[in-house]
Amino acid sequence: MRWWMRNFLMLEGGLSLLATFFFGVWLYKINGVNLFVSDPSGYFLVVYAALTTLFGALLGFIVASITFLFGALANDTFIVLRASRSYSDHWAIFKAALKACFFATFICLIGLVLLLKGEVLSVLLLATFGVIIWVFFRLARVVWVIGKMIDAEVQAGSVSRDEKFSK
Repeated sequence: MRWWMRNFLMLEGGLSLLATFFFGVWLYKINGVNLFVSDPSGYFLVVYAALTTLFGALLGFIVASITFLFGALANDTFIVLRASRSYSDHWAIFKAALKACFFATFICLIGLVLLLKGEVLSVLLLATFGVIIWVFFRLARVVWVIGKMIDAEVQAGSVSRDEKFSK
């Protein structure tokens, strides 16, 4: 468990690659690509437009969260969080999520442009699947970090509140 805690970002990236590998096997070896080759109704265009918008919005959310945290962490009430040994891990998780969302937005934007030109590339489908899984892991970690930050703040708030009322 301790090893996982030290290497979780790399391992979650590896799990994303493994899932992408199995999707690639299905896509190329088991003829899953046939489901994606013809798209007469234009659903791919809609899906890639939605994915590009979603990942762009998530990217903006993460940037806004980081900006907010920089401002809020300067406050003395977050001294418990700043003093924790996992403080640098929290920032590493935010940076990893930021990079993943940026890369996913970029991949989906390329896919959207290619689809507008009428091209469907199976490699692009594979890359899109991979970044979706990768972003899922990163966002799950961001939610976990925010939950831990809330827990630390609530705990610190109850201690300071108890100290105020015990006087």
